[in-house]
Amino acid sequence: MSRASCEDVRDALLAGRPAEPELVEHAEECAQCAELFESEAALGRSLATAGSEGALDAALWGELDRELGEETGARAWLRSRPTRLRTALGLGGVLFVAALGLHHLRPNWGALSTPVLGAWLFAFIGAAALALRGALPVLGAAHPQKRALLAAAFGLPLLYGVGAALSFGGAPFVANPFFTSALSCFLYGTLLSLPLVALVWSLDCGVGSRARVFAGAAACGLAANAALLLHCPATDPAHLLAGHGAIGFFLAFVAWLCMR
Repeated sequence: MSRASCEDVRDALLAGRPAEPELVEHAEECAQCAELFESEAALGRSLATAGSEGALDAALWGELDRELGEETGARAWLRSRPTRLRTALGLGGVLFVAALGLHHLRPNWGALSTPVLGAWLFAFIGAAALALRGALPVLGAAHPQKRALLAAAFGLPLLYGVGAALSFGGAPFVANPFFTSALSCFLYGTLLSLPLVALVWSLDCGVGSRARVFAGAAACGLAANAALLLHCPATDPAHLLAGHGAIGFFLAFVAWLCMR
């Protein structure tokens, strides 16, 4: 008499191993289990597969119900808005952060070329708007020029750092002492960007590649650079690269740490 039972046959079928000798021996003595082993255990395999799929579906539906239950509050409402509205809200946040730079205008404001200042301001805000498109992608869509977009979004503040003195003319205005002034601008710009960081995080639906998080960091860094453009009179490359251009990279590094 076989030492295996009908329960052993069931467990073996669910595990995908019905051909063990003890199970075959049991099937020779049990008419019900013998039917499961006919035609190379076709019936048993199909029943086992159907059962596992049902359990898997139940688990997936349970996980979905749990996630939907957590989608409450202001962030859930923002995440559920259409992509155009989410992007418009993000752009409004960029403009808000840039306008904060008007609170303490740079002391040489009146001596600057208005077209040059406006061109740089437009470049920062425009690049931030493009970065927001990558940070808040349409569901299921991928940005076709993702790498080029990120390179432009992170590179524009560096380009300004190198070319600001040439753009505005005259000798570079050096902010002294270097370390204190650069750290002051870096902290001030990062602080100004925090409302936008929180807004972009709230608008992120969590879909798309991880590059969207870096695009969001770049957009926040660009908004901070727009505000600092209105606030800081320095035009020497060392200060602008360390105190202004580094903000986007710092935010991207923090985002990378959070993802890990």
